[in-house]
Amino acid sequence: AGEVARAQRSDGGGKRHVPPPPLSPLCVARGAAGRGISPASGGGKLLAAFALAGLVYVQMLLGAIVAGLHAGLIYNTWPSMNGHFLPEDAFVLHPWWRNFFENPGTAQFDHRLVAYIVAAGSLAFWLIVRRTRSGAAIRASSNVLMATVLFQIALGIATLLNEAPLALAALHQATAIVVFAAASWNAFEVANAQFASFIPAKAGTQQR
Repeated sequence: AGEVARAQRSDGGGKRHVPPPPLSPLCVARGAAGRGISPASGGGKLLAAFALAGLVYVQMLLGAIVAGLHAGLIYNTWPSMNGHFLPEDAFVLHPWWRNFFENPGTAQFDHRLVAYIVAAGSLAFWLIVRRTRSGAAIRASSNVLMATVLFQIALGIATLLNEAPLALAALHQATAIVVFAAASWNAFEVANAQFASFIPAKAGTQQR
């Protein structure tokens, strides 16, 4: 009680301001506002970065199914699948859910579809980074992610059109690891910037 009274004691008629704890919500908000960062927009970017990393991981699992079913040896046309949007035998197996794991045509269609989603998501994230306030590390990681995704898609198309030769197929699988590493790095940089932005620059400084 005595310390509180001394902190609030009048000095020449005015009261001394007692600053909030360094990691209190008020102090955190001041730190973010001082850097011109919106918690809402930053949180959206963080969610998008982790969603992209998750999508790339799912795409790797779909690629493993394609390789296991030797689905790269059929429907060797692009962008259509032998002139069709869907493979002709897309849901020939019963029950229907087996087609996603045991039907080579459906497995290849899923792999193509998620590749387009990953590409669109990476491009959207790349554009958002350039239109918002982002650090150099995030810009660099988004550049690498965008480049590796585009290279991987081109490599996948070349592998498919050439009926999955061993060298191209192996390179395609190895590049998938690089893409996932790039997506993970990108998510790390966004998370690092997001959390660091809410730590006040001078956490222990008293404001008078």
